[in-house]
Amino acid sequence: MTACADLLKRGFEVFRSVSATCSCDLIILKNKKLLRVEVRTGTTNQITGRISVPKTKLKLEKYDIFATIVNGIIYYAPPLPE
Repeated sequence: MTACADLLKRGFEVFRSVSATCSCDLIILKNKKLLRVEVRTGTTNQITGRISVPKTKLKLEKYDIFATIVNGIIYYAPPLPE
């Protein structure tokens, strides 16, 4: 829900999956462009500051944007389009 609220604030229409087996968590729409978003909770390494997420079998072609939430901050890769 954190990512949904952030995306709504940024002007996107947000659609959530209703099945745990969907290929992505969210679909976003803005300026007639649809993008698939995968959302994961990450952690920060205390020494290096590097962000990591649990290992997953997700393939890049299943989503367009990967959102990582760490301590309430959301990182989008690649960055969200305007």
